[in-house]
Amino acid sequence: MDFFQYLKVLTFLMILPLSTNAQIETGKVGGPKISKSKKSKVKTEEKSTIVNPSTLFYFGGGFGSAFRNLSENEGLFGKPLGERVKETNILVPSFTVGVKTILKKNLFLDLGISITSSGEQYALKTSDSSFNSKNTYSYFAIPIKVQYIRGNKLKMIAGIGLQPQILTGFKKENSWTNSKGKTGEQTLRNKEDLQVFSFSAIANLGVSLQVKKNISLFLLPEFRYDLSDTYTKQAAYNRKGFFIGGQVGISLTVD
Repeated sequence: MDFFQYLKVLTFLMILPLSTNAQIETGKVGGPKISKSKKSKVKTEEKSTIVNPSTLFYFGGGFGSAFRNLSENEGLFGKPLGERVKETNILVPSFTVGVKTILKKNLFLDLGISITSSGEQYALKTSDSSFNSKNTYSYFAIPIKVQYIRGNKLKMIAGIGLQPQILTGFKKENSWTNSKGKTGEQTLRNKEDLQVFSFSAIANLGVSLQVKKNISLFLLPEFRYDLSDTYTKQAAYNRKGFFIGGQVGISLTVD
């Protein structure tokens, strides 16, 4: 082999590894193609764990601030508000179970059964005595809402609706301390001046987080305002309660 032939062979051997490396870097060999396939498979598996159900059941509970708009009844039985203008809000619990079914893409009908409350309180304190009063109105309610739900594992929830409700109880708790240091308590449950059936408007805005394939946790702040008067037409006052609070809970998907 002369010098020129030797040089040609040497040059070919030097170029061959460079050509092979270039093919690997530009993805012309099998290694990177397998990697892309694996990535695609991982993405498919991740998507399969995200559930967008057509039906789900849920349970939630929480607390909120309850108060009212109060005015004098302009009819024959009306009385001045007097000390009632000094009343303040109270903290009340609420509990709801329900089911959501899809109406169309991202829109759900939410039907629930709820136990909720409204109320107000009053406190008077002097140098040697005190008086406290608390009113609690208890209701069995059926919230009916249309909700917009959007997202993957983390979903946004927004809804509005109406809530028919039945008065199940009323409690007026009075307590006092007189100038001699003696204390006393009194509980009244008279419902004569109260409407048995009423309506409220509801608005929600919250989030839901999918923690397992068919299980999600939710946080749902709520605003509720009475559309009906709490009292009858023969009562001394007009009262419309409202609630600002929220619930946390769990939802289970069916499909």
